[in-house]
Order: sequence, then C-alpha cells, then structure tokens
Amino acid sequence: MRDSTDLRSLPAVPCAQPHEGEVFAGFDLPSGACPGQTQVDSLSETGCGTRFGDYSAADPSTERLFGVYPLESNWARGDREVACIATPLDGGLTTGSLRTS
Repeated sequence: MRDSTDLRSLPAVPCAQPHEGEVFAGFDLPSGACPGQTQVDSLSETGCGTRFGDYSAADPSTERLFGVYPLESNWARGDREVACIATPLDGGLTTGSLRTS
C-alpha cells in the first residue's frame, strides 16, 4: 500500500545500473466507492499479472510481481492508480530491463 507521496519518493534508477525493481505498468482501478482491501488486492494482482505478459517475455515465476496502490483515504480523493513493479525473487539487485523489445 502507499499514500500519495510514497511512490513519488522512490528513486528512479537507470536500467543499466543495479536496481531493486522495475515499474512495468500502471493502471487505474474502477471509480466508485473503495471496494475494500481484499478486492483492491485482487484487482491489483490480476491487473499487474495481465500487464506483465504484455511487457515482458520473462517467465513471471522468476519475478515477484506486485502493485502499489492508494490507501482508502486517498481513494476518496480520486486516487485509483496502481503502479506494477517486478522484483527478483531472491530479493537481490538486477541490471537491465525485463521489457521485451
């Protein structure tokens, strides 16, 4: 989870330098009332999983995929954006990009 400032405070690192993860997609959750934590988790997981296949030919089982999404308090202000991030399963650093040309 995040609040409206957390994602902006993450450092941007060029793919050629060692980094902990790669933002590979972003999308908005549906408008309306916040559906609750369980549903937001499910929508984020499904949305990021689907988008990873469009972004990379890498085997998704070799990466930890997750979505960073708004807290319920930010939802009320119209923040519905999910940022999809892939990190190595071993928790180490990586270089290069997962993106398929």
